[in-house]
Amino acid sequence: MFKKIVSMQRLFLNYKMQFCTAIFLFLFTFENICYSQKALKSYNVDVSIWAEKNQFYTYEPVWVFIRIENKGEEGPRISAGELEQDFIVKNSKGIQFHPGLLVSCYGVPSMEPGEIFERKFDLSSLYAPRDHSSSSTLYNVLPHGQYKVYFKWEERYARPIISNEIEITISDPKGDELRALNLLVKGIEKRKKREFGDKYFDELVNRYPKSVYAEKALYLKILCHEYKKGMIHRERSMEAGKKLLENYPDSKYRGSAFGAIRKYYKKINDLNGFKNYLQELSRKTKGPRTKETIEKILKKIDKYKTWDDNIPRPVKKVEKEKGREFPPPPPD
Repeated sequence: MFKKIVSMQRLFLNYKMQFCTAIFLFLFTFENICYSQKALKSYNVDVSIWAEKNQFYTYEPVWVFIRIENKGEEGPRISAGELEQDFIVKNSKGIQFHPGLLVSCYGVPSMEPGEIFERKFDLSSLYAPRDHSSSSTLYNVLPHGQYKVYFKWEERYARPIISNEIEITISDPKGDELRALNLLVKGIEKRKKREFGDKYFDELVNRYPKSVYAEKALYLKILCHEYKKGMIHRERSMEAGKKLLENYPDSKYRGSAFGAIRKYYKKINDLNGFKNYLQELSRKTKGPRTKETIEKILKKIDKYKTWDDNIPRPVKKVEKEKGREFPPPPPD
């Protein structure tokens, strides 16, 4: 009798699961049928991408800029944090390269009327074939060849947003650039082994200051010491940051340089020293965007008299930025 009851319960549960599955499939199919009958949304959005040049060397950062402007009343649910993974990168053989790290942002609000997103990305490291022996994108780069690149944003029940297409070429360096690359790779190999590649990074910058790899060498030196404990690492990271800002105005890595310098002065608790350095750099630098960043930092220091991470966060929603000064797109 007991076995019959158990078998009947199992049979009932089995039928119940099948019934629930059928209901779920029906609802899912019905939803898609309903939406398929509706017209897809079309957003009034302008999107453009560009690069400052189209010829690059292997291991050279391939900086691509993107600008998205919502010109309609209703905007797409685009997250600025996800833009880097929505480029289509294909080589001359039609092989597509995919981003190594996918990020999903949930609950993203729609773009407001007139809102602008402007970002820059190093596609060479973001879309390089993955080296699974390391989680870092610094050791991976796009191989030499010709590439076609465009941006494509897809949202459910809406027409995709597609940018213009650009072409770039990555080739192997020669002469001094090849010698500079060899030094960069030696420094990176040291960093892979959790050692310091300062010797090679410094030699690269000193011997080949005009190399396309010089800024990246200083950036990697900052990273080598940024998260290590001890004042010696703060000092070396700060020194690399200062050299980057002073020798390469408006470097794409200037955010990391400012961060390294700030960490050093905060470690020694010298807010005035940090302020004095920024004022001196502002007088000397020829980079307009570096000056703009300095002005923003100095305004915060003058207003709050403390480090920016001690500033209380506003409770109200912060007004979204309406775009920043970026290199102008190349002429058609």
